[in-house]
Amino acid sequence: MSYNVPNAAAQPSQQGTPGGMPIGSRIGAGSQAVYTALNQDLFNRSEWRELYERHNFPMSFRDKLRALGFHKQTSTPNTGHYETDWGIQNFLIGSIVTPSAGAGNNMVVAIDASQMVSPTVAGSALTASYPNPKDVINLAPGVNARIMAKNTTVTPHQFTIRPLQTGVDLDNVVFAGRRYQLIGNSNAEGSDWPNGRIEQYFRYFNEFQTIKTAMYSSGTNLTDEAYFQPLPGTNGALFLRVESQSYKRHNFEVGQTLLFGTSSDNIIEESTGLGYDVNVKHTEGWTTFASTYGHQVTHQPGNVTMQDFYDRANIYEGERCDSKDIMVGCGFRYFQTVEQTLTDFIKDDAKLFTGGGESMEVKVGFRAVSVSGWRFQFMKMDEFSVVKAAGGPGYEYNDWGIYTPLYQTKDAKTGAPSFSMGYEYKGLDGYNREGVVVREDGTGRYTQFANTRNDMTGAMILDEVAFHATCPNLVILDRPQQGL
Repeated sequence: MSYNVPNAAAQPSQQGTPGGMPIGSRIGAGSQAVYTALNQDLFNRSEWRELYERHNFPMSFRDKLRALGFHKQTSTPNTGHYETDWGIQNFLIGSIVTPSAGAGNNMVVAIDASQMVSPTVAGSALTASYPNPKDVINLAPGVNARIMAKNTTVTPHQFTIRPLQTGVDLDNVVFAGRRYQLIGNSNAEGSDWPNGRIEQYFRYFNEFQTIKTAMYSSGTNLTDEAYFQPLPGTNGALFLRVESQSYKRHNFEVGQTLLFGTSSDNIIEESTGLGYDVNVKHTEGWTTFASTYGHQVTHQPGNVTMQDFYDRANIYEGERCDSKDIMVGCGFRYFQTVEQTLTDFIKDDAKLFTGGGESMEVKVGFRAVSVSGWRFQFMKMDEFSVVKAAGGPGYEYNDWGIYTPLYQTKDAKTGAPSFSMGYEYKGLDGYNREGVVVREDGTGRYTQFANTRNDMTGAMILDEVAFHATCPNLVILDRPQQGL
């Protein structure tokens, strides 16, 4: 087998393009450079005209998010939301200020500095802490104490506590570096109201990123018929193929942006339309969100065990996740590792199907793993394993598994469950910036009134999108251990 191309050393992915033309979306070259480099007739009737695809485009992460349901138009400069923390809190003792030195006596303790919270009031020097006077502390089974006073003039705050029973020596049950739970409060008959509390709120914020893809052809190119069908069942100019592939590539790159993107504060360039410098905005994608804010766990390379799933279930149980269905976006190697683990764990997982005669098929596979009431459902992330992208040498995404609840948030208006992550696109007053196609034509079949003086035709597709994630405490990133 051979390929008739000008450069015999060209890679296979280039040999199948006209005249060894490098892969790209701009084809402004003249017809002679594009077509006659093969040293053959443009229309050779001895050759098949079908064009065979060596490598298919994988399903874009953008398409997955759209299918999962969190996908909407936004008319604000950026996107974001607020989240609440736990409605209840325990507290960590940082030091013992005054020991009890005997049964039934008071003790003074200081909470750890990490337990102090700064209010969101500009210019305020005040700080707050969760425990309040009259709260009851569970110190050990059958041993409780009451907060008698709270000193807010020092930081961290100090608390005077007293055992509920005279026979209890707090020196034996209260220790620095330990957390203790508050089980409620106790109040005297006819007493005043207790102190109030307010929740903590966390703000999620992300930017919109503009992604563009352009394609061009000269008018002469448009009148040269390609020697293969640029679209299945359709003869015509090569630009038909370039335009079709550019749309596919653009959609894939939008998905890659939503998956691998990071925020930026260091990219400034001149805007040709505005005439002055602007910040080039970038959106933070799912992998960055998971690796920055989520739970970080590891597995031995090539060995995801059943104990690993029990450990993941413990995290979700501890975080009090509403959804029992957890999606695991994973690379193909991660998927294979889990499949091998389950095959070894369930010896009869391989089922034999006979089709008559001597034919036999062995089926080994799975869709989900249910552990301790939590159901982990696996979704292969194509981008993690594409060898010409994140699945190539130097990247470990193929061995990643990112866990996130399938349904965690609720629509504020309808109360219906919503997927825990998705993406948004800019739009207002009937105009939106999702999949916008703009044409520039000075020639060609699209042109009725030319909008350029050049004998060219071109198209540009753009998206202005932002990834949107929720509740990082419910996201787990599982990656291979290093240095093993």
